[in-house]
Formats: sequence, structure tokens, C-alpha cells
Amino acid sequence: MRRLIDFYRLQIHVMRTWRPSGGSRVRRLLATLVVSVLSFGGAVWITPGVDLAPGAPIIGSLLLAALVLAVLNVLVRPVFLALFAGISVIAVVIATLGFQVVSFYVLPFFVRDLVVSGVIAALVASFIYAIVNTILTALFSISSDDSYFAILMQQVSARQGDVVRTD
Repeated sequence: MRRLIDFYRLQIHVMRTWRPSGGSRVRRLLATLVVSVLSFGGAVWITPGVDLAPGAPIIGSLLLAALVLAVLNVLVRPVFLALFAGISVIAVVIATLGFQVVSFYVLPFFVRDLVVSGVIAALVASFIYAIVNTILTALFSISSDDSYFAILMQQVSARQGDVVRTD
């Protein structure tokens, strides 16, 4: 529990002191949103069992789904980092992937025009989303060097007791 409290204390500190360069925050936000919408659209298009309801506004539904996924990730991702970062990177990855599948499965509760037929469809869609997102992020060169989570993870790593410090 102490580690979780320390992590949130560190997160608040990083939020207060983090100063990204110029308009990078807005550019990054817009680029990430576009990539997320395209990635989610690709997942819906490719994955059997994940569809939009007939007559649904495609762009609006994809945008809403991308925003809901972003909010869920912002709210839950720090918890996973705090709980599992001390265990191993693999634990963080497994927890994050499991959360992503659950997010896709519950997404129709937030986006009424979205249909997810089951856990397998959510699993496949979440992997397709991740793959398309990774490819598009690389193509658009969306760097995480100036991102909040990159700075946060640098701070978490620096505060680990077993970190080897060099010149």
C-alpha cells in the first residue's frame, strides 16, 4: 500500500513540474487521438464480432470509443504501473493487456452503437487495435520523449533502490 501512495505522490509531483516544449502537448494530443480513432476503426473493420450498429455515425462512434479508451487508460494505467512495476515489466504488460481486453469488452456500455459479441472478439480487437496503433504511431513518429508517462516512468525508475547509477 505504501508503494501505491508513493507512486501517486510522485505522479502529482511530475504533473506539477512537467513542462513539455511549446505546442507539443496539443500536437501530441491531436495526433494520438487521430491514431486512436484510425486504430479503433481498423479493429472494428477487421475483427469478426466487433461491429457498429447499422446506420451508426461512423466517425462519431469511433471518436467516442477512442475517447472512452483514453479515459479508461488514464484512470487505470497508473494503478497498474504502481501495483506491478515493482514486480516486473512482464507483470505490467500482462495486466495492461488484460485490462485492454476488458476495456474492449465493456466499451459497448459507453458507446451504444458498438457491438462486441464476446470476450474472444474483444481479445482479437484489442490486439488488432494495439498492432495498428503501434504501426501508425511509428509512421507518424509520435515520440514519447516529451510525454507525461515517459517522464513519470523515468522518475519511477530513478527512485528504484536497485537501479545502477552511472556517469
